[in-house]
Amino acid sequence: MLLRLGVSTAARALSASTDLSSLPSICPTQIFTGHACPLCGITRAVGSLASGDLTAAVAYHPMAIVLSIQIAALGFLFARGSSLSDARWFGSESRGASTLVAANALMFLAIWIFRWRFNMLDAALGN
Repeated sequence: MLLRLGVSTAARALSASTDLSSLPSICPTQIFTGHACPLCGITRAVGSLASGDLTAAVAYHPMAIVLSIQIAALGFLFARGSSLSDARWFGSESRGASTLVAANALMFLAIWIFRWRFNMLDAALGN
């Protein structure tokens, strides 16, 4: 509870006092190649979500919303004493987790291809 409050407060303070688009990129792919990777923009998107700016979050990376919901659901389940191997909420022990990870990876790749094809990667980089 205390950790969650501290993380939430820190995220809100950072996003409220900082223009997220002015922060330098921390993506190694973008730094070395100048091109956005499939994950580019996710940090800024989560920061925008923390400050309540849904429009900016979607512009930075639409998967931030999906991942935030998934992480909140996992946090809720872990708080109730469930684990990743708990077959009641994940189907079979390893297949459910693998399917979720694969689905997320495919969505990241599909969004990256779409954004690349329509020259929308600059939004992920904060440009």
